[in-house]
Amino acid sequence: MLDAKRLRVLAELSRRGTIVAVARELGYTASAVSQQLAQLEREAGVVLLERHARRVQLTLAGRVLAEHAYRVLSELEAAEHAVHDVANLRAGILRMATFATAATELLPLALRLFRHRYPGISLTIIEHETEEARAAVLADEIDLAITYQYSCSPRPDNRGLQQTLLGAEPMLLAVQRNDSPSAHSRARLFDYAEAEWVGDMVPPGHQSVTEIACRAGGFEPRVPYKAVSYRTALGLVASGFGIALIPELARQREDVIQYLPVDEPQGLAREIFVTCRASDANPAVRAMSIALWESASASLRSTSP
Repeated sequence: MLDAKRLRVLAELSRRGTIVAVARELGYTASAVSQQLAQLEREAGVVLLERHARRVQLTLAGRVLAEHAYRVLSELEAAEHAVHDVANLRAGILRMATFATAATELLPLALRLFRHRYPGISLTIIEHETEEARAAVLADEIDLAITYQYSCSPRPDNRGLQQTLLGAEPMLLAVQRNDSPSAHSRARLFDYAEAEWVGDMVPPGHQSVTEIACRAGGFEPRVPYKAVSYRTALGLVASGFGIALIPELARQREDVIQYLPVDEPQGLAREIFVTCRASDANPAVRAMSIALWESASASLRSTSP
C-alpha cells in the first residue's frame, strides 16, 4: 500500500518542480524530501525520478502516479471533511422507528426541533411495534427506536441495547360514559372484576397487560374482545362492548368514553424509551434523544436523558 504522505510529496514535486520548493512548502528539509521520494519508489517498485546533478525529473511512471496522487489526496481531504461534518452533526443519516401513539404525540415536536438544529442530517422513519423495533436496532437496520414497556410487565432482555427513559404515562380505565358502577372519578380494577374486558393481542405464551394488571388487582379478567390497536379497543368501548386499559396519550372520543385513573393496583403506567445499540457511536442518536426528551417533557412524567 502506498503511503499518502509520500504521495503528497510526489504531487508537490510534480506541481513545484524542485525538491527545494517542495521542502519549503511542506516544512521539510531537502534531504527528508529526497528520502521520502526514495521510499516511495521502493514501495511502488518502479523508478519515479530521473536524477540529474542539480535537478530531478519525473519519469512517465512518476507522472502517472502523480496524477493519481492528486485524486487520492483530494478524496482523502473530502473524506476528512465528511467525517468532521458527521461528528459535528452537519451531515449524516439517522434511521428511526416509532410506535403509533408516539408518532402522533411525541415525534412531531421532536422532529421540528431536530430539523431546525441539524438541517444537514437525513432522516428515515418507519412505524414498528416495540418488539419489531428492538430487533431492528439489534440487527443494525435502524439506529434509534421509540419503544415502550408496561410497568407491570416483566423486564425485557436488553443485552446489546441501551434504553433511555423518556417518561411514563399512566394507564387509565376506559369505560363508556355513565357505565361506571359507582360513577366515581377514580377506579379500583377489582370493582370491575365482573365486567367484560377488551384485551390487547399478544403472541402465544405471553400475558397481556390487561391480564397482568387484573391479576395484580386480585381477579382473573373475562376478555371476550381483543384488539391490535388502541383505536380499535376504544371503538369497542364506545359501542358498549367491554372496558379497557388505555395509556393516557391514546385517549380519544372523550364525548362517549370516560377515562378513570387507576388507584389499585398502584403505579400502572406505560414507560416510553429511546432505544439504541449499546455500542452506537452515531452522534445524531444522542441529538435526537435530547429532542425527544424535550418533546416528552411536555406530556409525560419525564426524566433527563
